[in-house]
Amino acid sequence: MVSAVRAWLRAEGPSALWRQPASGVPFKVFAREAGALRVPLGPFLVWAVGARSLRFALAACVAALVGSHAPVCVRSHPCLLLAGWSLAFGVALWRTVAAWSGPDDV
Repeated sequence: MVSAVRAWLRAEGPSALWRQPASGVPFKVFAREAGALRVPLGPFLVWAVGARSLRFALAACVAALVGSHAPVCVRSHPCLLLAGWSLAFGVALWRTVAAWSGPDDV
């Protein structure tokens, strides 16, 4: 992850932060490497707010859609909704780790 982020930041500068939400690389890796590469703080913060806001907005929209299309189910079975979100998060995390793990890491 670190070498990929370093390469992205060198090639694209702070705009490489748009890769963060879809790549599965933790934001702190981008922040650490940006500091090490002396990426200017102002542009880094602008791109960071944009990228992080996009991810937050997408998650909020999905939650709003679930809430608006299944309000009775959400109110009467909150544990089912929690289990579904937990399962989705677990699968996404597992797939992200598997994608970034090399054959030697397994």
